[in-house]
Amino acid sequence: MRCVDCDYIRREGEEGYKGDIGRCPNCGSYYYKQKRECPAVASAPPKPRHYRKYALYFSIFIVVLLFLYMRLHSVYNAKSDSGSSAGGSTEELNIPSDPAASYTVIGVSRIDRRRVTIDTKRVGSSGVTYSRRLVDCESRKLKYLGTGDTYEEMLIERPDENMSDVIYGSIAYYVLERACREN
Repeated sequence: MRCVDCDYIRREGEEGYKGDIGRCPNCGSYYYKQKRECPAVASAPPKPRHYRKYALYFSIFIVVLLFLYMRLHSVYNAKSDSGSSAGGSTEELNIPSDPAASYTVIGVSRIDRRRVTIDTKRVGSSGVTYSRRLVDCESRKLKYLGTGDTYEEMLIERPDENMSDVIYGSIAYYVLERACREN
């Protein structure tokens, strides 16, 4: 240890009473009251931090978060794909004009004596598409109320402005026939 007052460097074996550092032999100041500026202490490496332990905790935390996210995401998708949010049972719809896709009627709801809404799910080469249509059974017209890749997207989509005529043999024709079957 170096004395702060007179720059005296303590030699090995210089210890005072009961192993304390004692006084500087040059100036008489006490070593323990001075700042420790020993070169050996200054060049000592810092204490190792336990970064590995914290990295392990952080990794476990991330894995748990990913597990919870995937579990909630799969439950959410299962609900939206099951059609349970549509409030009805599902039924296959045969559409000969689109043989590459399969159609499912998710739900049919009567609005009044002549108008009905029908929700359909199309599974084809381009993926899954949900559609909600408003059908006027008396005038044989329909319009889209919403369409989307998920049931929830379909619900927030903007509807068409006007009702359209239905062409015989088109997809809309078979959807209209199914919607108006119970009227």
